Amino acid sequence: MLHSLYFFVYGDAKNERGNIRNGLDFPVEESYTHKNFWEVSAMDEYMKRLSEAQRIVEELLGSKRYDFDGLKPSDLEDRLPVVYAIFDKVDGTCLYVGRTKNLRRRLYTNHLMGPESNARLKKYLIEDPEQKYIDTMAAAKYYLVDQCYFQYLAIPDMRMRGQIEGLLSYLLDVRYIHEEH
Repeated sequence: MLHSLYFFVYGDAKNERGNIRNGLDFPVEESYTHKNFWEVSAMDEYMKRLSEAQRIVEELLGSKRYDFDGLKPSDLEDRLPVVYAIFDKVDGTCLYVGRTKNLRRRLYTNHLMGPESNARLKKYLIEDPEQKYIDTMAAAKYYLVDQCYFQYLAIPDMRMRGQIEGLLSYLLDVRYIHEEH
């Protein structure tokens, strides 16, 4: 019964050559088609997480957009833990995804007003060979003000912020990612 339910829910079937194929359309070994309760439960959890990932992306992309142009510290809540994404207004490219314990400090004080040492995105813009006209901190700041906006999600849990940052970096195909240590 559980085996039949697994095939019904996840769409496994034999192809014209008699090979068992799953819903993602790649061959699976016969021994892997007999799922026990634990494996089906794990798959259910995986499917729930995929659904949650979709909800998170939709929530971020549906949230309020903040232009850097005219941004004041009072426009942003202080000490709000968030995951944020910075986008190019012209083509919608996701330039940067980050997380912080303090929205105002990170987005306004660091990204917009900060020096190269704590404004990673400006540093990445200067170092990017495709950004030929951005060769100084002033030019990078002008680009942020003139051509960028950000959106964020308030996420109180630090572990969840880290997970969502990685998820959004992948799903939004972020251009700039902080180097690994």
